[in-house]
Amino acid sequence: MQELLVIEQPPKGNAASYVYVDADGHQLGSVHQTDEHGRVGVTLPPKQEQATAHFRFFDATGAVLACIEQANNSMGAIFKPLITITDANRRPVGAIRADTWGLGRNRSSFYVGDNRVGGLSETSWLSSTHKVTDGDKREIAEIVKREFGNNPLPDIPADGDSYWLHRPHRVSEPLGTLVLLAPFAVDHAFHPTT
Repeated sequence: MQELLVIEQPPKGNAASYVYVDADGHQLGSVHQTDEHGRVGVTLPPKQEQATAHFRFFDATGAVLACIEQANNSMGAIFKPLITITDANRRPVGAIRADTWGLGRNRSSFYVGDNRVGGLSETSWLSSTHKVTDGDKREIAEIVKREFGNNPLPDIPADGDSYWLHRPHRVSEPLGTLVLLAPFAVDHAFHPTT
């Protein structure tokens, strides 16, 4: 699987929703905002009233692959957003943390425990392209943002931006999960009002 498309979907209630599809439009998975118990499709309080935003990453069959959390109500969450990822059994997978976001060329790091295992950065401060690297700073993927209204696939409705994730090779775990969630992090965690 070399190319994936992550498309923001119309919200369920007021919860964020994304679908992952291949280049032919076949759904491979999805990310849905949930309540703290993992329930999808419930009405949530406004974002500014949520101490933590909760999400689930599902495969095409609906099985939970990962649980995602983002703290909302702290100065760190404003200036250096952080999303933490656990597996379906709530064992730690890793985190994606903004190093610089909204201040020129945006950069983030991928962490497993306390170890930086990779990251992503915009190619320039006006760019819609992010380079994804491993811990040795080798490029392992690229994320290209498609603006709202530029429907990437005609049969799939979009309610916001979409992102092409180009991966020349499969990425080993746990970095692979962080790379798969990077387009979601760019759109929701680091640009929550777009």
